[in-house]
Amino acid sequence: MPAHRSNRPLGWLAFGTGGFLVAFLLPIQVFIYGIAIPLGLIPDPGYKGTLELLQQPLTKLYLFFLVSLAFFHAGYRIKDTLADMLSMRQMDTVLAFLCYGGALAGTIAAIVILWNVP
Repeated sequence: MPAHRSNRPLGWLAFGTGGFLVAFLLPIQVFIYGIAIPLGLIPDPGYKGTLELLQQPLTKLYLFFLVSLAFFHAGYRIKDTLADMLSMRQMDTVLAFLCYGGALAGTIAAIVILWNVP
């Protein structure tokens, strides 16, 4: 009789990768655009310069992975928090559908927004 295979490693992959990228790369984004540019530590590229940067395929790819993996990291964390701390383990499938569905919706929204950058 073959052993039962779980899909849990896929969730851990999204959780771990998303957590890693968010922990290392998001603070850099916040520092550059939220602290360094407003304080004048880095020259302000202006709207046109930022838009030109955002039109580059590598920038779109970077932002897509950063945002989508952050969504899946959050979805996994929220699902496990609800299942464990609020004793909702019996609703694990429903929670997974809602949390990962929300992450998928956020990912699709990120694709649409990045695709439609003027």
